[in-house]
Amino acid sequence: GLAVAVPGELKAYWLAHQKYGRLNWSDLVEPSVKISRDGFTVGKHLGDSLRSLKFTIITQPTLREIFYNNATGDVYKEGDIIKRPLLAETLQRISQNGADELYKGKTGQELVKDIQELGGVITMEDLKNYRGHVKDAVSVPLRDGKTLYTVPPPGCGALVGLILNVLAGYNITQEDVADVTSGVLTYHRMVEAFKYAYAQRTYMGDEKFVNVTKVLSEITSVDYAEEIRQGISDKQTFAPENYGGIYEGVEDHGTAQVTVVDAEGNAVSATSTINRL
Repeated sequence: GLAVAVPGELKAYWLAHQKYGRLNWSDLVEPSVKISRDGFTVGKHLGDSLRSLKFTIITQPTLREIFYNNATGDVYKEGDIIKRPLLAETLQRISQNGADELYKGKTGQELVKDIQELGGVITMEDLKNYRGHVKDAVSVPLRDGKTLYTVPPPGCGALVGLILNVLAGYNITQEDVADVTSGVLTYHRMVEAFKYAYAQRTYMGDEKFVNVTKVLSEITSVDYAEEIRQGISDKQTFAPENYGGIYEGVEDHGTAQVTVVDAEGNAVSATSTINRL
């Protein structure tokens, strides 16, 4: 319970909808209500995960409630239908009442009760006082003259610009992935670029608590990307310390990603992470 912070995702969705939304809020949430109520088919990836975590699921009541199939006496398998009736009820209330349902309403009260029963300290006042922040985008000049606009820290979108600028120096074409020999070299270069970028990620954090000015100035620089490219060897990889970075973090789990592009070319990318101890 102490590992849980005030959830901000729903507040962010609500703020985005209030500023830019054109459809009714309820229309946006309703498809999720329907999927939860009517069920969805377990795919191979989920089925494999449930099988590998079978013992944990069976011994944890909150997981067992969702992922244990009472009809078969086992965890759900690929091809089974999972229904989430309690989640459907929660989403239905959010559909009707907006984000206040979590931050001021019945759902928030139930959340606080659950967290405190698990030893957490979050209160309804914490939920009521939570505020979202709208920040300016970070701009990254790219080598081809275009500009990438992306999320500021603690988001790591600027690293995408760094990777693109590193790889742009190789002038990659279709021929560079046309066969095994050329493909291996190209993918090697890509992986090395990712390593350097991910090393820089270790210096990024919430700008309220971490000074990210220096690292942002570096990773948004075309010259810095060229410096990294010059350090990439086509013949070998290196020990982790060669790439820079701070390697003190523990392994985490639980990130989901969805990217949506609409008919007008607008794009939204949402990454949701639930870490575990």
